[in-house]
Amino acid sequence: MDLWLNDFLSRALLLDLKTGPNRALHKIGAVRGGTTFLRQGRFDERTALANLDRFAAGAELVLGHNLLGHDLHCLRA
Repeated sequence: MDLWLNDFLSRALLLDLKTGPNRALHKIGAVRGGTTFLRQGRFDERTALANLDRFAAGAELVLGHNLLGHDLHCLRA
């Protein structure tokens, strides 16, 4: 892999959320440094978000296909 790209991805958290109509979280997926974080099905949202926070610690960037239009609004709610 290109060294610049490898360095960039090592500093980034790749994040995607799936929610229902009431904004309840159904799935959280994230990748950081080649390690995957996944919660799906039935899970406690507060615990999962706390675990995601620890997983993301130290990331300098957050990347996702719909962060501004969707995911950040759900995380703030």
